[in-house]
Parts: sequence; C-alpha cells; structure tokens
Amino acid sequence: MPSLSIPIHGRAGGRNNHVVAYALADPADHHLLDHRWNLGGRQRRYAVTCLQGRTTLMQRLVLSGPLRLRHRNGNPLDNRRENLDASPTARPDRSGVVKVRLQGEKEHG
Repeated sequence: MPSLSIPIHGRAGGRNNHVVAYALADPADHHLLDHRWNLGGRQRRYAVTCLQGRTTLMQRLVLSGPLRLRHRNGNPLDNRRENLDASPTARPDRSGVVKVRLQGEKEHG
C-alpha cells in the first residue's frame, strides 16, 4: 500500500513558507494532512505542529498514549505505523539499540 507524503515546512533561515522535507504516514492517517508541519524537536529532525498552544510530534498523533516511541529504521520523519515501535519502558540509546528498564530499576551510565 502506498504511503502518504506529508510536506514539512522549514522554520529557520527564511524558509517558513518553503517545503524542506516530506514525512511518511499510512493512508489511514490522512487526518495528518489537516495540519501544517514544521521541523522541530531535538536537532530539528522531527515533524511537529502546534495543537492548542502546545508543540505536538507527528508520531504522537499516529500512536497516542503514555508509551515511548522509537522509529525502527532510524528515520524520524517515517511515521508509518509499521515503523513505530511503542513500549512503556523501551528507550533507544545512542546506537539505536533499545534498552528495556524494569519498573523501579535505576538507570545506570
């Protein structure tokens, strides 16, 4: 099934009205096209929009809830459901490997 290509607009450097990238999403998430998306988050790598005065990540509109989300292929603009890995305790480390921390266990390192 083909993916949706959602335009992402730039913020800095006078590129506010220019499309600087495209995010991927599943056709079932066509409601994402109702929003204007910009690059934001850490190092301006994620698709973000403003909802009710708060910055919201695209991946949070695809999979909501208190889960931690990780992009399996490492591309933060690929928000297809098959690429999002959700877990209440999974955390990617710098190498992209997910470390699972048990509830009550302290984080080391």
